[in-house]
Amino acid sequence: DGQPAYFGPVDRVQLRSIFIGDTENSEFLDSGSIADLVMNQPMSAKSVANPNSKEDQAVTRFRQSNLNKKLIHELGMIHASAPSIRDREAALHEFMSNEKYSASYYRQVSIIAARRWKLIFRNSMTYARVIIATIFGMIVGSLFSSLNQDTIGALGRSGYIFLSSFLVLMLSAAVTIPDGFRQRITLFKHRNAEFYSGKVAYIVQVLLDLPLSIIEATLISSISYFWVGMAPGANHYFYFLGTLIGLECVGQAFARVLIAFSRTQVSANVASSLLILLFATVGGFMPSFEQITPVLRWLSWITPVSYAFEGMMINQFDGTTFFGLVIIDENGTSNVGTVDGTKYLESMSIPRKQWGTNTQVKIFDVLMIFMFALILDMIGVYFCEVTRSWYYNQIRRPKAMVKKSDNLDSSSDRIGNSMILDGDAEAQLPEHYGFQPQALSVKDLTYSVNTDNSKSCWKPRRFTISSMIGPLLAKIAGKKSMSPEAMEEEPDETPSNKLKLLNNVTARFKRGHMTALMGQSGAGKTTLLDVIAGYKTGGEIQGNILIDGHNFTDSMKKAINGYAEQLDILNPYMSVLETIEFTANCRLPDNVDKHAIVNQVIELMGLQEYSNMIIGREKEGEGLPKHARKRVTIANQLVVQPKVLFLDEPTSGLGVNAAALVMGAVRRSTDALGLITLVTIHQPSRKMFELFDDLLLLAKGGKVAYCGELGPQSKTLVDYFTSLTGEEGPPIFVNPADFVLGVLDDGSAGDAAPTFKLSNMSEKMISLIDEDMRNVSEHPTILIKHGGLTFFREFRLLFCRQFLVQWRNPSSSLMRMSV
Repeated sequence: DGQPAYFGPVDRVQLRSIFIGDTENSEFLDSGSIADLVMNQPMSAKSVANPNSKEDQAVTRFRQSNLNKKLIHELGMIHASAPSIRDREAALHEFMSNEKYSASYYRQVSIIAARRWKLIFRNSMTYARVIIATIFGMIVGSLFSSLNQDTIGALGRSGYIFLSSFLVLMLSAAVTIPDGFRQRITLFKHRNAEFYSGKVAYIVQVLLDLPLSIIEATLISSISYFWVGMAPGANHYFYFLGTLIGLECVGQAFARVLIAFSRTQVSANVASSLLILLFATVGGFMPSFEQITPVLRWLSWITPVSYAFEGMMINQFDGTTFFGLVIIDENGTSNVGTVDGTKYLESMSIPRKQWGTNTQVKIFDVLMIFMFALILDMIGVYFCEVTRSWYYNQIRRPKAMVKKSDNLDSSSDRIGNSMILDGDAEAQLPEHYGFQPQALSVKDLTYSVNTDNSKSCWKPRRFTISSMIGPLLAKIAGKKSMSPEAMEEEPDETPSNKLKLLNNVTARFKRGHMTALMGQSGAGKTTLLDVIAGYKTGGEIQGNILIDGHNFTDSMKKAINGYAEQLDILNPYMSVLETIEFTANCRLPDNVDKHAIVNQVIELMGLQEYSNMIIGREKEGEGLPKHARKRVTIANQLVVQPKVLFLDEPTSGLGVNAAALVMGAVRRSTDALGLITLVTIHQPSRKMFELFDDLLLLAKGGKVAYCGELGPQSKTLVDYFTSLTGEEGPPIFVNPADFVLGVLDDGSAGDAAPTFKLSNMSEKMISLIDEDMRNVSEHPTILIKHGGLTFFREFRLLFCRQFLVQWRNPSSSLMRMSV
């Protein structure tokens, strides 16, 4: 509730007296770093509700302490000796500059322009826009090529004019909106700090986007204009080009206004699609101006497409003639003859034909297009500043709740709390569900990747538009594209053409134990996790991966492994319960009580209070807190009843207390389900580190520096590394995780790996692995039966989920309908 618990020097004795109290065993309770002492306090709802909680006790001790009394006295002295308010304001006014910004407007323009140029040339979308304009120019030109000089050709050229206007307006808005939303975040932060004027930044953006608009319009017009066979002559072509440039400016200005008004990019895209479609409908082509309903005819006067279409039609057909059917008498007799372009324009019901000559109307139309762009930019400049207070520094949005989470599979019965519906567990579950492995081992495991491009091994990749076009655009932009090998963790270079990421790793992980995978940066922690779990499909893997002495086959990995990735990939429009139930319905057999399993997992992960809460979009600041998202990701793996659980940095991005919630839930799940749990983790606090049973420590080059138990209060680990350094052990308050990593960083990494290999601990571990392999007959091979869902079951599950998502996400449906 915001009450101060401490303010003062970082003194361990004073902090201990506040957060632990002056008790006989206070020094014994003070273990770990100062951060552990201060932050490792209970933060649960029950603890906060307790009137005599540790939080309240710490607040009370601080209020009664001499430190707080001294602080109040010092504040009183400062207040008593402070000058009057008038004198302070005068001194502040004299000290502060009269100017709002430290830089002049000219200086602001030069700085922002230089930065904007860099962003434009380093953005691959800049080059993609040039390619897209070229492609569209070729497509439009080929569609309207080979038009004859007759009435049909005239109608085709009218369609070409309209389509060019519509495409230029639509594309310019479509590419501006995503870029504008990315820049808006930076703009709001800079404006909040008074770096520069928002108006200056907006004007610079308009001016520097203009050259790219001219290039796009020139490419589209120069490729298609003469291909279609439009009116020859420089005056006709440059008028057509100038009109397209004006529409480019209108489209970008229109997009910037939507960016200023819209909270999200989705809403801006929806509004853009709807309004541009409206512009096209009343643009004057089909229907023509006189065919538009009189009630809606006024929209044609505020539509830039209408002015562009009118001006380019006059530019094309004024003073031209073409062949067509001509009515020669009152009986309707017709004959082929020449048709005057002016007559054709009259048939198209040009709305402003009576205002003056055709030349005057042409000039008026092109000026109106640029006037639209100017007016929209003026609106954008104003509301860009106004809406900054709407969207910047928002508090977290309310967490949406559902009254009742939907069961996405009505075929599963929700009865009782038993794990199995009826009968014996071993008889009801598939064979591998009753399988309880005692140990997972790796022996002499080596993983390397080929660096010889001419003989590189094939690696399956997920091809996307970004992965295929990205390297080409990066090359055009003068940037180096990152190879797949460069994305791997820092390897240990070898003289051959291969890079070893893991070097003869031998380890044994026991059932019911949590093992921490730690090491220096680039030591191969995540690589080891992926190799054991079967997530590495490329490169060369040598050595043995064993489960109770048996070869850990791919089918067994798929059946008994659970892998929670670092990034949370969750549907933002489903509740926590619905998300976990969907996974259970997809991956659990029908003869188990899925409801009981889901409830058990939710209880183990401590998600009861979030079960009916919508997950929400984290980037938008809504829905679940980050620690709850992490637990939902882990729960999605636990619900399928795995035997081996892999967690890739589950505490990344979390504070001390939030990380403790996640790892506490993992500890409960490991103990309750008898899991073999492997966790990669960076710099855990002492309290969190001591939740683990074992540690696998990797040095650079993927070599094992330690693999074994931590011992009570990490005594076994600390004693081993103390003997390695030959110095006295660390003080009691030092975090053992920091101590062992410090030993490696101090230069002992090269000695740690060979020393451990020769140690008794390593020999005992190898003997246990060999014993597992000798006694393999005592652990029969588990046959995995692949009983997947039927087509109709999959269809029902996915249909129900998609319907639920669409119902809770109306903006997506509106976007699709508008497009």
